[in-house]
Amino acid sequence: MRKGRERMKKWKLLAGLTLLLLLLLSVTAQADSSSYGVVFGAANVNLRSAPTTSSAVLGAYNKGTWMTVRGYSNGFYQVETPDGRYGWMRQDYLLISADATGTIGYVSHAGYLNLRREASTSAKVLGKYDDGTPCVILDRAGDWYYVSVGGQTGYFLTRFISTRSGVYSDKLGMVISPNKENVHLRSGPGKNYGSLASIPGCTYVMILQQGNGWWKIAVNGGVGFMSADYLRAGHIRRSEGEALCAKAAGSSASGGSSSTAQQAAYAVVNNPNPRDKLNLRSRASTRGTSFGKYSNGTVVTMISQGDQWCKVKTPDGKTGYMMTDYLSIPSASSSSSTRIVRHPQGTYVNLRSSGSKSARVLVQVPHGSTVVVLSAGKTWTKVRYNGYTGYMMTAYLKKQ
Repeated sequence: MRKGRERMKKWKLLAGLTLLLLLLLSVTAQADSSSYGVVFGAANVNLRSAPTTSSAVLGAYNKGTWMTVRGYSNGFYQVETPDGRYGWMRQDYLLISADATGTIGYVSHAGYLNLRREASTSAKVLGKYDDGTPCVILDRAGDWYYVSVGGQTGYFLTRFISTRSGVYSDKLGMVISPNKENVHLRSGPGKNYGSLASIPGCTYVMILQQGNGWWKIAVNGGVGFMSADYLRAGHIRRSEGEALCAKAAGSSASGGSSSTAQQAAYAVVNNPNPRDKLNLRSRASTRGTSFGKYSNGTVVTMISQGDQWCKVKTPDGKTGYMMTDYLSIPSASSSSSTRIVRHPQGTYVNLRSSGSKSARVLVQVPHGSTVVVLSAGKTWTKVRYNGYTGYMMTAYLKKQ
């Protein structure tokens, strides 16, 4: 009997240790998935080979670039860059958001809800907030919540507010997508990260941190990253958001391509998973009817080229729309769809928001990096690099 009790104690101890180990692994995984920072404090910040200011410079990254944080030593963060480099960056130049948690309120009213200066229906109206707008609950006074919403403090009637605990921010935003399509909320700042959820257009969000190309947001009780292409900051009324989504649908369908860029004559279906097939849609929307599914390697004729959708004709004679991200689009002047960045000094080349030397720099692309050519011109070429789409001087792009 004694041996049986001792054996049972050992099993309980082993089970407890196993559970503790699993919890520790879970915490570690969660910490790793949220360890991202944004370069700030200077236009360009050096990536170094060791955590000292005297170590070799591996590259320079511009303000707003997302970094994956891997460790810390001697006032430096160990980071992984968007182009896959590992090195060290001074902590003074890397901003890592400290997520605040608390009670979040959501406007739950068919029309809009007035935010009032005082806890009274006769008090001055400070603003009108539509159904679904999130706010931070600061206090309660009887039938009223004292809240902060988009930087504005005031009172909401409690009966029109639903609450939940979670990560919050005082900065409002909204998802803006063509025809209010779903947009991926991802686990990290890039398309290569897994999808945590699909968020419909016109959904309100709280903005936690902004970086080049991607924003960290809190939405519907979850936290993740979304492409900045589908987000707008500020207090946006529902009607305005719906108008912006409709406008985005028109821009997507028309192609939105630069008039200075040459259009490719054809494209090749190129799904990330070779076993997947790409839908040909009746319109530039994932809600469009599927005319058929096409395997990798299928060559389609390009009718019009856009940043999100391309109008194409398939080998079996069907005409419709395919998503640009899943097409390999060669430049009009070459049979190759990629180029290598070559700088005479072996440093980096600026990727700009438009084909001009005065245009905003989106990111500095290191010498030797590979970019995808979307459309080529004599002086400027439109390319895609690590989630960024912009323009690079053609002279710095070479064949592989």
